[in-house]
Amino acid sequence: MAKSINAVNFDVSALGDFNSNLVICGRHIAETENLSRFMKARAICGGLILSNAELRIVMRELLARMEAGLCSRTAGTSSVKMLPSYVTAIPNGTERGHYLALDLGGTNFRVLLVTLDGSEAAMRSQIFRVPEEIMTGTGTELFDHIAECMAKFLALNKLGRNAGRLPLGFTFSFPCKQDGLTSAVLIKWTKGFCASGVENNDVVKLLREACQRRKDIDVDVVAVLNDTVGTLMACAFKDNDCQVGVIVGTGTNACYMEKISKCEKLRAEGEKSDESLEETKSLLMTWTMHVNTPGVLNTSRVCLFYRKISPIVFSPATRLFKMVINTEWGGFGDDGELEFLRTEFDREVDGNTINPGKQLFEKMISGMYMGEIVRVILLRVSEARLIFDADFTVLSTPHCIPTKYVSEIESDLLEADRIFPRTSQVLEDLGVVGYTISDCAIVAYICSIVSNRAASLCAAGIATLLKRMGKPNVTVGVDGSVYRFHPTFPRTLRNKIAELIPPSLKFKLMLSEDGSGRGAALVAAVAARVKGGFRAPNTKQEDVKP
Repeated sequence: MAKSINAVNFDVSALGDFNSNLVICGRHIAETENLSRFMKARAICGGLILSNAELRIVMRELLARMEAGLCSRTAGTSSVKMLPSYVTAIPNGTERGHYLALDLGGTNFRVLLVTLDGSEAAMRSQIFRVPEEIMTGTGTELFDHIAECMAKFLALNKLGRNAGRLPLGFTFSFPCKQDGLTSAVLIKWTKGFCASGVENNDVVKLLREACQRRKDIDVDVVAVLNDTVGTLMACAFKDNDCQVGVIVGTGTNACYMEKISKCEKLRAEGEKSDESLEETKSLLMTWTMHVNTPGVLNTSRVCLFYRKISPIVFSPATRLFKMVINTEWGGFGDDGELEFLRTEFDREVDGNTINPGKQLFEKMISGMYMGEIVRVILLRVSEARLIFDADFTVLSTPHCIPTKYVSEIESDLLEADRIFPRTSQVLEDLGVVGYTISDCAIVAYICSIVSNRAASLCAAGIATLLKRMGKPNVTVGVDGSVYRFHPTFPRTLRNKIAELIPPSLKFKLMLSEDGSGRGAALVAAVAARVKGGFRAPNTKQEDVKP
């Protein structure tokens, strides 16, 4: 147990931190010596406290990289890839039937069965582990493992081959180059995956081949998507104002609805199309009549908008059409854009990852790295003889502080008794002995510093998207373990976004109900609904949301 001390009050207003949680800890520092230790600890990690001016620089740099990612001349070198998803519509309420979803985006993956009946969606799911040896093994081993788990799920739910072929939406939450809704070539692994033979290959093809090797799985992969796209779709199922999807979990990413006319690199690809001009005009005429073809457009057809007929493409009728763009903003900073913010702790954590120098924005925000940043800071503070009587042995083991510990510790800041029960339990679990309430306060403070920086950077990203879209009312669908379970992250995120955008832009954050799973099934449902041709002329206007 922590050694008790008699707390006294002191003026914490001079600390100047933007979140009140960050100064609560100071109220538990009892003596001048303890206050001095607290202030020294704060000085060590002070570089993680970001001003709004610094966040606006982040926004400016992110917008520049986004625009570069949409341009054919600079897309290949931009740190923000801005990948077309080929999802051009949201559910219209007519989708019915059974749909499978496969969600791979971290150390766990899920198989889901979603039954749609208009505005209702029932779901059954099962979680499976991806062992580390498979994450770092071969691509064949990885996809065979996925297929085996799918077969177990289908058998458990009595959906063998005799149940008929089921449409499947595949959420694959890694950077991919898509040529259509059923083709995704992995650009690079992230989140600790490095299975060989997958990068630069089509993951849908690898999944299909693994299923075919088993002979007991009969699925039709009708859509592959990123988890952010699934998050957007799941929220749009309930709120048609949802135009942005964000993930803050093991990794972080965002997608948003972009006007196709602003995605110049699609036009450049269209110049290589072998479709005739008459076919181009015909497709444009169909779109002008608001008869959309969501879910079935391949690269060539989408790019017809931009081939030889720019005056038609940029007419008022067609410039409204949109596509979900997967930003892959986790790579932001890889070209040095964030060096003015990165600290020695960021560099140490980054240097010990499997992809040093890559995914730097993600490494400052996501749950995979948050706990490790806290550990590295605590180790430095302990080495400075400011906590734990300078006994830093237990902090020397990399990754000994998972992000769930950070969430538990910060929960103490919301308690009225202010005795740090969860922090004490975490320290005992770590094997720390002889800690004091002052130690707990410093630990909680450091956790808050790291968490608030993560939320602020994420807010800067969302604010950039909202300002670019310029719509007066936008719902932002959010999912991921950090957003879902961290006690203060959602509030800080919401407040900071409001500080960074003009008052004329209104937004709300909506917790996604299983976006990467249910959202994948919804994309599959929309794709299956129109597979094989154009929709009938009574397509709902909501399918093409201006």
